[in-house]
Amino acid sequence: MAVAIRLPAGLKSWAALLGALGALALADTAAKAQSRTGDVFRDPFISGSGQGPEMVVLPAGRFTMGSPESEHRGFGDEGPQRVVQIGYRLAVGRFEVSVDEFSAFAEETGWSPDDLCLRWFSGQVRAMADTSWLSPGFDQSGDHPVTCVSWHDAQAYVDWLNHKTGLTDRTDRYRLLSEAEWEYAARAGSDTDYSFGDDASRLGDHAWYSPNRFRPYGNTHPVGRKLPNAFGLHDMHGNVWELVEDCYADSYEGAPTDGSARTEEECPDRVARGGAWDSDPDQLRSAQRSDSRPNTRLNSTGLRVARTLPD
Repeated sequence: MAVAIRLPAGLKSWAALLGALGALALADTAAKAQSRTGDVFRDPFISGSGQGPEMVVLPAGRFTMGSPESEHRGFGDEGPQRVVQIGYRLAVGRFEVSVDEFSAFAEETGWSPDDLCLRWFSGQVRAMADTSWLSPGFDQSGDHPVTCVSWHDAQAYVDWLNHKTGLTDRTDRYRLLSEAEWEYAARAGSDTDYSFGDDASRLGDHAWYSPNRFRPYGNTHPVGRKLPNAFGLHDMHGNVWELVEDCYADSYEGAPTDGSARTEEECPDRVARGGAWDSDPDQLRSAQRSDSRPNTRLNSTGLRVARTLPD
């Protein structure tokens, strides 16, 4: 692709040229990586320094979504099972969105929500004063997954990310995953309880979680420290619940089978998937679902992003 670069006069021309060439090189690298299943890429920001989250290219495919009644274990909203076709190439965040990544959005936009965030305390969910994504009730560093964000907060971050990468008006822009895409990405070709099999004793190698979710204290952990699944995605089980695009319904009756999100005009609740640092093993299963109000913030809930890639 030929690109014309108009150089300013004077000594600044060399700095401008090097900056422009560097941006073009990053964009070209990202574009090439998007053509290969399994590769990782990052989209450069078109203004200022920085890049988008690390993204992994997933293949098109089909899978059986949900769980058989024998696996429901008291969660009756995981069926009926149905075959879903992901008939397009999909890029999914290699990690959950981190505190550092979310901070860049908050600092540039001046985004400042109220400080009400729900948190586990002495075995109960409570609204604690002065609890927010900056102070979720435990210490975090920049490489922890951001938490205490609502579905609306997640949408604001995605809108900013599209603006920064120049993808706002494109069909391959950043977005939240649909619920079907999330389970496809989490299963990574498996049809077992977890992406690595049915043996919950192996969860410690793959997930941050709690064998006893009612303990009074716990916390998130840095992203990417546990083993990835077969698609190269980390923390699909545990660390934080991940918000997805869909409206919540208590069954899959009438749900899309093409990978798209289930949306309705009246949508009181949204879906979150994957379990968190305070979840027990059952809640980390690939088929497990949770729901919450779109304006609710929990210190166990964060997000992961996706893009539909061009053919």
